Amino acid sequence: MAYLNDICDDLTSKSFSQIPPEAVETAKRALIDYFAVTIAGSQHPDLQGVARLSAAKNSTRNAALLGTQLRASPDYAALHNGFAAHIYDYDDYSIINHPTAPVAPAAFSIAESLGGSGQEVLRSYLLAGEAMYRIGRQCLPFTSDQGWHTTGVFGVLGASVAAGLSTRLPADEIAAALGIAASEASGLRGNFGSPVKPLHCGMAARTGIWCAELAKAGLRPSAGIIEGLDGFFQLFGGLAPDTVTYSSSQTWSILDPGFNFKRYACCSSMGSALDALLESDEIAGLNPADIVAVDVGQSPWSYNELIYHSPSRVTETKFSMEYAVAAALTFRRASVEVFNDEAFLNNPAIGPLMERVRTRVDDELATRNFTADAPVKIDITLENGRSIHLSRDFAKGNVRNPLTEDELLQKYRSLVVPVLGDDRSEELLSGLLQLEQVEDVTALLRF
Repeated sequence: MAYLNDICDDLTSKSFSQIPPEAVETAKRALIDYFAVTIAGSQHPDLQGVARLSAAKNSTRNAALLGTQLRASPDYAALHNGFAAHIYDYDDYSIINHPTAPVAPAAFSIAESLGGSGQEVLRSYLLAGEAMYRIGRQCLPFTSDQGWHTTGVFGVLGASVAAGLSTRLPADEIAAALGIAASEASGLRGNFGSPVKPLHCGMAARTGIWCAELAKAGLRPSAGIIEGLDGFFQLFGGLAPDTVTYSSSQTWSILDPGFNFKRYACCSSMGSALDALLESDEIAGLNPADIVAVDVGQSPWSYNELIYHSPSRVTETKFSMEYAVAAALTFRRASVEVFNDEAFLNNPAIGPLMERVRTRVDDELATRNFTADAPVKIDITLENGRSIHLSRDFAKGNVRNPLTEDELLQKYRSLVVPVLGDDRSEELLSGLLQLEQVEDVTALLRF
């Protein structure tokens, strides 16, 4: 298993002290955001059945279902927490996938069950994310072009490494877990707009733990399962067998190309468009009734993700550029409830305005390299013949225009305080801000 052994030998040899401080600080920001969206997501109606299943499925109840007082075995806690992290589509994202939602649940639930420290969680999370990125980056944009949900496909790889590190497995067993996980990679973009889409994160987190357990029990994958004939790179990346070899890197993907944090609880492919509309002075005083047509030009990757041109249920609005544009023009905001409350979708002004929105792949944007930026061009034609032209290359929260510390903490408090209250929210936040000093994460996760 040349590729697997090389990547695991390289990454697992790194101690916490060898991780750059700036990577640790960015990881803590990502985990604060993870706890925020997960605790808020735990209250979503679609999570209640999964919470009951997770709490009842196993007798070893030693990991928290975040945002609840329920506990479960680590694998089912990871299932619940991964699902909750992605249910609002409000979690961080990178060039290859949503990096935290499938990985952090595995790292935390195992660490909690074993009394692991905050340093161990941070190390597992960062190294697992690095393994996931280095494999996943080889495969794009092919994976996405084939209709796969890259978070599910690559997330199980990261979760298996996080679980292996958190369980303190040796490098060869972590390599085996990663090879087993290669056969578990899945997630179809056709499930975008349904509750199965966020379930991909929970499934990846849970399965990653199982892969680590199977590797510890002695199961071994085929040699070359990543780089060889009919291996991961060939099937998910369209790469010829045995053409990719592992090479170490001095950079950390959490820093370069980096993680992006969302301002809107919807697909990141709509973030640039929402910023352009909501921050335009020309739009501020516009009467939606005066709009004749809206033309939205996108990159091919954004266009392929936004599959609902006439959404019929609120979960579909998160993947509808037509709805996002109509909602921004009608409500002058894109807060969480705009994409999660049927009342907004059923507003009588929304349907007719959506019919005037045309989306397409823009020829110039299609020539740009595959990125997570979701550039957009918007042309609005008014009844009086005037046109408004807007464009945006990336959304606020992108690594090139990041959320400030205050903005990140405001997002955290807006999501967590309604569930946990002021005191518990601040107590948890304090622990996450100094996570590397926490000796046992179990106390941190008591809800």
